[in-house]
Amino acid sequence: MMKNIIFFFFVLQFQFVFTQNMNFLTEQNGFRDIKLGSNINNYSDFIEKEKNTVGNFNEYLYIGNKYKKIDQTDVLKISVSTIDDLIYEIEIITDKTTMFGI
Repeated sequence: MMKNIIFFFFVLQFQFVFTQNMNFLTEQNGFRDIKLGSNINNYSDFIEKEKNTVGNFNEYLYIGNKYKKIDQTDVLKISVSTIDDLIYEIEIITDKTTMFGI
């Protein structure tokens, strides 16, 4: 019985250590300074991938040099999807070999 109580408190301790503050998650709302819901025209380092003739959906590719790495991992591609020029999706492709140190 005592082992179960110790195990419970041990697991509970990690729950508090690894949870993120809701305010922090709300502040992030994107990747670095690229924010969800912001207008794509506010960012000069994106080019339109191809013009979508149906609806107001578009995809843009990042062509700048600001985001070359995430920690030790190489960033291969960043793209965003928009509706009416508002960013609703951010896709980040990384080099899996550097991510795991292989």
